[in-house]
Amino acid sequence: GDFEDGAALSKAELATLTKWLSGPMAEGTAVTLSPPAAPKLEGAIDLKTPSIAPVAQGGMLAEFDEYRCFAIDAGLTKDAFFTGYEVVPGNPALVHHLLAFIVDPAAKAAPGTKFEGKSNAEVMTMLDAEDPDRPGWPCFGMAGEGVAVDSAPAVWAPGQQPVIYPGNVGVIQRKTDVLVVQIHYNLTDPKVRGQSDQTTLRVRYADKVDRRAIFVVEDGLLDTLFQDKPMVLPPGQKDVSFTWKLPPERMGLGELPYLDLLAVMPHMHERGARKQMSIGPVGGAKQCQARVDVWNFHWQRMYQYRQPVRFDPNTEVEIACSYDTSRDANPVTPGWGTRNEMCTAILMFALPPGI
Repeated sequence: GDFEDGAALSKAELATLTKWLSGPMAEGTAVTLSPPAAPKLEGAIDLKTPSIAPVAQGGMLAEFDEYRCFAIDAGLTKDAFFTGYEVVPGNPALVHHLLAFIVDPAAKAAPGTKFEGKSNAEVMTMLDAEDPDRPGWPCFGMAGEGVAVDSAPAVWAPGQQPVIYPGNVGVIQRKTDVLVVQIHYNLTDPKVRGQSDQTTLRVRYADKVDRRAIFVVEDGLLDTLFQDKPMVLPPGQKDVSFTWKLPPERMGLGELPYLDLLAVMPHMHERGARKQMSIGPVGGAKQCQARVDVWNFHWQRMYQYRQPVRFDPNTEVEIACSYDTSRDANPVTPGWGTRNEMCTAILMFALPPGI
């Protein structure tokens, strides 16, 4: 892909380094460099999560992890559009990732759950009441069991800088909506257990935008947990691969005439080695649109295309993840915990104008 502010070296830069490496590798003129100021999202409001000391939920899928959701009041007095965000972890050693969800409190809870027939507001109140001594409620996956989510306008992981939506697009947030923030706390390191965190989500809103945006967050590896035989990564191997396909209907295509892909964010955990996203017609040849050659968990970004990539109702996505399990003695299961693995597709689309 051709990305804004891409970190890849140009052909000319690579030629310079290659020439230097093939020569005597002489030292150049020494200079003193000053690091630039860290970027900051301007024109935003600060929303803080409650202070909390996370506690591991335990089990195979979150042995050293807690997923906690908090309802945050954005103070909106009128409908607005979510157009950018920045996350400032209060305790970076604890915060593995952050997601923000827009939830309509009057909407009915997700079908097929024990809360079916109740409103989102009732469900969130009941979940919060199950653990009254701590703020928030446990929430694997999305905003908690049974909570129906309208959209996920903020996705953050270590390395992410401020995200400003491209092309004057935004995600609608009605003044009656609730912003639910999910934080995955990582307690793998014994030294951080017992410590607290209060994270800041900085949000930029606009009164109007040219087009509405949606985020698609899917994970084919996690999906295998709900099959008769979940995928496991064999231990002791330098290169283990997993590939899955995201069909057009899971992106809303078919109901929508087309979507424009604006940005992608790759996500795996600490065994990740390489990742590639390809697109093309259903059942046909695919073209690479994003590739990570050397995965680093602490360098995750939302990569924005210089020119949007058009998806039609026959477009599917193929995600290929490679892992290094050479240090593992036991099979690695997919899951939400830091010591499990993921193969996530995070895609930001613009809807057709007028929708």
